[in-house]
Amino acid sequence: MMAESDLRILIVEDQTIVREGLCAMLATKPGLQVVGVAADGDEAVRQALRLRPDVILMDLIMPNKGGICATREIVAQWPEAVSYTHLDVYKRQHLPPRLLKGKWACSE
Repeated sequence: MMAESDLRILIVEDQTIVREGLCAMLATKPGLQVVGVAADGDEAVRQALRLRPDVILMDLIMPNKGGICATREIVAQWPEAVSYTHLDVYKRQHLPPRLLKGKWACSE
């Protein structure tokens, strides 16, 4: 049962085991409620705009649309959305250089 004061969370992660692990972990924490999950950036945009969560835990590198492009699209359509945490387990040297320099283009 969700209390009105619970922090509503959307989890966006393409790897099923990570997504399910985050859901399971957060389910044990009082005051937190996972209200939705998405496996790629396109689904993340749809879920975020439909559910209007308090926080979105967003993976950076996913199929179809990555986390940065999804975040840009969400904010463009929902400007008051402000709480984002991007998730990624890549070591810094494995991330695309454009991402580290803030030059990630959504058409790529």
